[in-house]
Amino acid sequence: MPLRPRPLHSLLALCALLLAVSSVPQAGAQPLRVLTTEEAPTNYTRDGLLTGITVDIVRTLLERQGLKTPIEIYPWPRTFAIAQSAPNVVIFTAARTPEREALGFSFVGPVTTRRHALFARANDARRYPSLDALREERPLIAGMRGDWRAAWVGEQKLPLYATNSHAQSLRMLLAGRVDLAVLSDLEVGADLDAIGSARQSVRLAYVIEERAAYILLSKGTPADTRARWQSEFTRLQEGDFFRQLSSRWSAILGLPLHYSPVQGIHIEPTTERGK
Repeated sequence: MPLRPRPLHSLLALCALLLAVSSVPQAGAQPLRVLTTEEAPTNYTRDGLLTGITVDIVRTLLERQGLKTPIEIYPWPRTFAIAQSAPNVVIFTAARTPEREALGFSFVGPVTTRRHALFARANDARRYPSLDALREERPLIAGMRGDWRAAWVGEQKLPLYATNSHAQSLRMLLAGRVDLAVLSDLEVGADLDAIGSARQSVRLAYVIEERAAYILLSKGTPADTRARWQSEFTRLQEGDFFRQLSSRWSAILGLPLHYSPVQGIHIEPTTERGK
């Protein structure tokens, strides 16, 4: 018996059904999320808009991949917790540590290199020429909750006052409620500007270490996604993008920023380890 042709309306209904099924996300698929936190000058809000050195880099990388993924901003503990709990999460700007490597993060960069340090009030005459001196004096140190530098303070058995941001740490320092604040040379000037305090109101008291910072991709993010982020970053390194970016942000921040592929954007050190 010959097959009867289907009516046109039946074919249209079938096509609509197939289109609807194909548009449903596959089970377990995770859309890409891009998260950051308030940490000037790499990622912060100014006049209600998200900006920063790494924000410019991430937006360029998204554009080069044809992505319109919005950048979400949360406190750092929440940002990091989300990235630990799901694949396809990009977070920035963060240091590369053995603990984060063990958690399965991939690292794209470096985007910046910072000198992580303890800062004192400019009029505080106390000096900390060594870690032993810090342990002997036991100054109270303000550090951002969830930040590896705050964890370092605890590991050294030094008193820690946990804050929600670097700006809060500096407010505590300038109010005389703590003796030192832990952050970096790249952040301190912008954070002082944000709270309306003079950059000369603090001084570098002790350098912990110099460490590069990266864009992180969470564990379980597909290999092709990780490869695209790294390859597009490498292409930016091969052109003038980073040199132009460092020049632009030097003018914005009033800092002598430099760029190299090994260090990313950084300030050339001029201060000794302990003062």
